[in-house]
Amino acid sequence: MRFRTCQFVLLISALTIVGCKRTQDTTNQFITDFLSEHSVQVYKSEMQRTRVNYIPRTKLLVYSFWKKEMFDKNGDLFLHIYAKDTALLPEARKKHGFINLSIKKEDIMVMDSLNFYITKDLSSFGELDSFVTGQYIGSKRTWFAKHRINSISSNDTSIYHNAKLDSIKNMLKIGKKDADSFAAPAYRMTFLNYLLASGSKLVFREENAFNVFWNQDSSQVYITYNIDADFLKYEYSLNFFEGKEDPSALLETVSLTDPSLNLKPGSNKVLAICIKVPEQTKRMAMLRLETDRPKMVFNAKFD
Repeated sequence: MRFRTCQFVLLISALTIVGCKRTQDTTNQFITDFLSEHSVQVYKSEMQRTRVNYIPRTKLLVYSFWKKEMFDKNGDLFLHIYAKDTALLPEARKKHGFINLSIKKEDIMVMDSLNFYITKDLSSFGELDSFVTGQYIGSKRTWFAKHRINSISSNDTSIYHNAKLDSIKNMLKIGKKDADSFAAPAYRMTFLNYLLASGSKLVFREENAFNVFWNQDSSQVYITYNIDADFLKYEYSLNFFEGKEDPSALLETVSLTDPSLNLKPGSNKVLAICIKVPEQTKRMAMLRLETDRPKMVFNAKFD
């Protein structure tokens, strides 16, 4: 009887785990995959509906939350930064040994009704030793994580420097008082571009429409774009060529309006996808099919 009871408990536990498995839409899955490939996971808890990732090469800290009710229940968010050289700390913080970074409501980036994110740029604090972050209520921490920074990876200078990164950062610091304004498509697009621009080259940008990034290290192309009525009028494709000039040297064509991407019109629809660049690619071009005739959107050559 005891053995059967144990079996029953194990079965219920297994069903609970399967039932709690989270499904994500294309854009949030893109963010999860991107962070999985380019960052260190500092903390993750399905119970707390929280994940924290640190991108060493850009010193960018990314909080991912799902289920706003759980975030509010866990209390206030804190972040303590420990510098390698404590002499560089402000006088008022030297006795504590760390800098206490405030995280405000305006820092929250709402992706949809379930998922929201917070980014903290740590690049302006010099060489870091570690950081501690979490949430607390009163004097009790509901969760916390400590991460010691690897100075070798964090000082990697092979990163592509994007001149537009600072302007994108400033767009994320607009400081609007109305929290609902942060759910606007333009702001969500800026958040996605911020993640990408810090480690990839911006190849093409069309205002409020397309942003195309190329990551040379991983041989991947990242595309962020708004789904609206105008976009759905046409068919878009990204074409990769072996020759820089020869149009017949086509290696692969990827549709950007494939039904599997779950394209839905609406003011809140922002999409991000990752495309693997075929080997031997020397050129890529985006085409838009208008009245049965393709029109070149952009053409870029790879060095």
